[in-house]
Amino acid sequence: MLGTPRDLCEAWRMGGSGLTWAIFDGFEAPIRKLTWSPLTDLIELGQAHAHRQCAELPDLLAEWNRQLAYLDGDPSHLDWQAFRPLRTAREEHWSDWLHHFLSTSGTGHLAHQLFTHSGFEGTKECMSPTVTREEVSEDRRADLVIEWNKSKYSQLEVKVGDLNFEKTYDTALRLQQKYPGPARWTHYLLVPREDEGQWHPVDDPALPTVHIVTWDDVAIALRRSLRLRLESHHWLAWAYGFCGLIEQKLLGLPRTAASLVSVSDMARRVRQISIMKRGLEDA
Repeated sequence: MLGTPRDLCEAWRMGGSGLTWAIFDGFEAPIRKLTWSPLTDLIELGQAHAHRQCAELPDLLAEWNRQLAYLDGDPSHLDWQAFRPLRTAREEHWSDWLHHFLSTSGTGHLAHQLFTHSGFEGTKECMSPTVTREEVSEDRRADLVIEWNKSKYSQLEVKVGDLNFEKTYDTALRLQQKYPGPARWTHYLLVPREDEGQWHPVDDPALPTVHIVTWDDVAIALRRSLRLRLESHHWLAWAYGFCGLIEQKLLGLPRTAASLVSVSDMARRVRQISIMKRGLEDA
């Protein structure tokens, strides 16, 4: 008795045990017509689901228009893709923006929302910190070093698509060595949400812990700060523009007046709705 399919095939090949390929004489494999119907059905189901989720936009937009009436409504009404007065082409430019908003904040609300692992008891600890750009530690440069007080520091590495994360731990370690004594450090890496999965934390007690913040988080924190209206007028005006730039230039979110056709367009709309909803939540 032949025990395995391989044994059976070998017996047919050798003509042993009376088995030949003649057993398949006259056999015709059934012909199945291939169609795109399953994929088309899947796309239509996805579009229907996205349309249901996008139905929330008018009410959300109306609420944001009410909240930000002092700035002529939600920033998504404007075309920030064409905004050219300030540079945004390089990673350093985005770091410059963040330097401004963190160092000039009179309330600390923005930093309190972003640096959640720093153990702040309240927003007062985050008001008008000392922020240094491109601080050098031996042969490494840190994008932003933030001194909250004489013993508490944070480092923020800013990424807008660059996946070169290898130096992050080394930079963090050298900063800690540069500030010996009682200094307490927290380290953050700011990345687009799409790149979050490219960061692979190293489980090594000898290396500092690095926490991830996304640009979605920054947009949400800015929206909450705009709602509160507790910062200076010029801070709020620039924050309004910065929020629009992040959402359209970095996150690829559409203007609210844009007509959406493809599934990918609607996926960006759903992401936009999520950010708008979270921005209405209290920090």
